[in-house]
Amino acid sequence: MGSMVGGEAKFLLRSTVEEIEAEAVLARMLLAREHQLQEVIIESDSKSVFNVIINRHSKGSWRIFPITAAIRSLATHLSNIRWTWTSRSSNQAAHFAAKLANLRVSTCRWAATPPPSLLMVLSLDGLPCPPITGD
Repeated sequence: MGSMVGGEAKFLLRSTVEEIEAEAVLARMLLAREHQLQEVIIESDSKSVFNVIINRHSKGSWRIFPITAAIRSLATHLSNIRWTWTSRSSNQAAHFAAKLANLRVSTCRWAATPPPSLLMVLSLDGLPCPPITGD
């Protein structure tokens, strides 16, 4: 079983939901690089973004092309990456973090222990709370 290594909630002003979803995947990839992880599972409820990332022949919307190109580039540095689509109802932690970001003016970032307001949602998503870091 994996563990959560951190998270981030930030306010983004974008034109489409697809751009925001792609930015969220990119942020997870950057977090993996920051923690020097080699094996990661990236979850999202955005089938359209995953389809563009996984299918190299699909460029998708021009708005997300530079973001997905950056994601693909970061993915080449990982030894094992699993892209997992999850339903929106199963991805409540991500949506709660998005709501948290909308309430803040600045970025909210945590290394190991998420904000108390997010702990209950994470536990409902099946993650140990507070998150257990791998040693």
